[in-house]
Amino acid sequence: IQSIFWSEHMNTDEKDRIQTKVLLVCASIALGSGALWLAWLRYRHLINEPDFYWYNWIQPAGIALIGILSLWAAILFILGRRSAQSLFTFGLSLIPILLFANLMVFLFRVFQNILQGNAIFFLERLFAQPYKVIVVLLIVIALTVLRSLNERKN
Repeated sequence: IQSIFWSEHMNTDEKDRIQTKVLLVCASIALGSGALWLAWLRYRHLINEPDFYWYNWIQPAGIALIGILSLWAAILFILGRRSAQSLFTFGLSLIPILLFANLMVFLFRVFQNILQGNAIFFLERLFAQPYKVIVVLLIVIALTVLRSLNERKN
């Protein structure tokens, strides 16, 4: 398989550049397709709910945008365009913004439930599904590690 991507006459810098390009294309395709799949699952879940709340649509719309930008970046990586890296980075930078928007929706719902007197029921429901809190913490830790690696590289 390696002979498909490079020959014996290439120097190490060219081989590293090709490996990085292949890695970025694969990462873009994986993130883009995974994000669009997750957005579709969230859409199907929201469409079947009896109540319509506008803030529930922020997450699937943001996830779909991340997926579209990542797949678009994969196409640009394949075509060899310089704008691919910027587009992929922009798509990744939307993840903390989406997490912040989810935090704001969460705080809004907590405040709303306190005013309505349903705070205990809301918190019981939240702690009955601890994986949701753990996933958010893992994402924040992963983004922090990526940022520190990026700063160390520069």
